[in-house]
Amino acid sequence: MSAFTVKVLGLREVQRSLNQYAGAADDLKEANAKIGQKVSVDAKATAPQRTGRLAGSIRANRAKSSIQLKAGSSSVPYAGVIEYGWPARNIEAQPYLRRAAWSNIDYVIQEFEANLEGLKRKYIAN
Repeated sequence: MSAFTVKVLGLREVQRSLNQYAGAADDLKEANAKIGQKVSVDAKATAPQRTGRLAGSIRANRAKSSIQLKAGSSSVPYAGVIEYGWPARNIEAQPYLRRAAWSNIDYVIQEFEANLEGLKRKYIAN
């Protein structure tokens, strides 16, 4: 299995601050899920295609402190090899998870800013 995590500096502190407000952590979890879904759709579209099983194995998690994309399973054990390559076997990396994450960086930043501003208005500004 291959995994790619986007870490946002300061997000853990924001989450701790929001924990005092009922429902805020769930709101942040939903925001992360929305961002993860968008990036996973792009990763599926750019994943190398032979049978489609690799693209079909790509999933985004629903965590409140990170956005994590995962690819692969017991029936798709080559997900990490495709993403990172295997020099000993002359297999070049074909990054599909990292490419999707980096190509969506402006979207990720924009969504985080909008969601954090919304959370601030909803829980703190009242």
